[in-house]
Amino acid sequence: MATLMFFAGPAIGILIGLALIAYPSRAAFYRRNHAGLEVFRSYGHSILTRWIEGGTKLLGLLIVVLCVFHVLNPTPPGRSPTMETKTGGR
Repeated sequence: MATLMFFAGPAIGILIGLALIAYPSRAAFYRRNHAGLEVFRSYGHSILTRWIEGGTKLLGLLIVVLCVFHVLNPTPPGRSPTMETKTGGR
């Protein structure tokens, strides 16, 4: 059960990260008109929207990278890396 929960967290994190990466692209697609240009209410709205969407994509990428790193370099449940001591064969 602990192993399932240990890998379920990163899996959910990867899914959330991928959703955060995909959503801004989907929103930009639906903002386009018949000529393929993005349409905004004003210049300020376009700048703010692009900043927010860029930050969302960056946050999603960071979450995915951290979760993949966690899966590839796991610490077993109930064990802290600082708790391990080297006895030196004694």
